[in-house]
Amino acid sequence: MEIRASDLERITEEQELLVETACIANYPMYMNNFPNKLFKFLNLKKLQIYLNISYVPNYIDILYNLEELNLDSNKITTIPESLYNLKKLKLLNLDRNPIKDIPKGIGKLENL
Repeated sequence: MEIRASDLERITEEQELLVETACIANYPMYMNNFPNKLFKFLNLKKLQIYLNISYVPNYIDILYNLEELNLDSNKITTIPESLYNLKKLKLLNLDRNPIKDIPKGIGKLENL
């Protein structure tokens, strides 16, 4: 099941485990914030967020089934170490973010 930002609040508990793809872009309700509702989608494999977010939450690794994470064109300056626990991650796009340092732990993501 694929969802967009406008669908986020309408997803029922039964549907949460069916969501595998989410694209959240320029939706006023979530501007500048990482939508917390996403952390209920435990089977999420593909996530794209274009919201001008400034950080990735430390608990991003709750989404342990993520294979693709596209955070292109945001305002992210640091990468949380918990991101390196996403062992299934095959694609990580952080283009066009003002990231200051790439931590050494990035090597733990062996499937990139």
